[in-house]
Amino acid sequence: MKFSDAFDLYTTEVASVYTYRSAIRGAADRELEHLMEQDKHREQANLPPDQVTGMQSLFFRTADTGHPHFYAFKDSTIQAQLDALVHRTNRQYQWLLAEAYELFEDFLEHAYACAAMENKNLWPLRDYGSISLDELDSIAFDKLLKQAKAKQNKPQSLLHPLREKLPRIKVLETKNKLQVNLWFAVNFVEKLRHHIVHTKGIVADKQKFTVELLEKVGLYNNGNPDQAYLELIDSYLSQRGGAHFVRLLEIALPSRGTFREYVDVFGELSDFLLAYAHVLVTTFTPVQSKKPTRLLR
Repeated sequence: MKFSDAFDLYTTEVASVYTYRSAIRGAADRELEHLMEQDKHREQANLPPDQVTGMQSLFFRTADTGHPHFYAFKDSTIQAQLDALVHRTNRQYQWLLAEAYELFEDFLEHAYACAAMENKNLWPLRDYGSISLDELDSIAFDKLLKQAKAKQNKPQSLLHPLREKLPRIKVLETKNKLQVNLWFAVNFVEKLRHHIVHTKGIVADKQKFTVELLEKVGLYNNGNPDQAYLELIDSYLSQRGGAHFVRLLEIALPSRGTFREYVDVFGELSDFLLAYAHVLVTTFTPVQSKKPTRLLR
């Protein structure tokens, strides 16, 4: 496999994630419009805000009789349904970000194997496993990919060897047209993904989260990190009770005339991964931008 093939596979699969996101956003917009219309009718009917407008009974069929066993009854107001819509949509976005990161890590494994095919010196010898030196030149891509997949502590273990031996990567991590520290961004998304998968997107201790992340990427600065990084982390974590949760919904900007602009929070994070992948692949081979044949909503 070539670097360009790995990148094409990655971007094709990420495009599907964005398609799913568009479908989720469209469904959420329609439900929001419906609930707002219901609330308008409630006001016109002079009903109180706590008026129950939705009811749901939950049950399962028992194994012994096959009869329904009811275990929960839920009444909800319009506001409760709005709150549930926000929570559900954000949770769906979280899973899409987790998938986008996992696709990125799959790409890194392929890219790491491609790097060894290009130059065997880019891997530390231990990464080749139980192989003799005279077998290195003839090692197959599949064997290299298997070794890449077996590595622990990803993505750092896949990226550190390349970052150390290919200076262009480190340069573009911090000096780029995006004005973003891409090394920080990749590790940030990896840490968000961990909480999305393992703690339902809840960060119980934001201080610990922040310190661990900044220490990992070398930006803790002996307990005096740059305020910009603290603010960036805060912008993706919202407080709920005594903890924080990963917030990925679009943020409305102040209206400009009849138009309202939004910050695509999910898209920002996913695009950082794409940008880093592009840095890696173009370090070895040029990549042509594709002309769009179909627009995603």
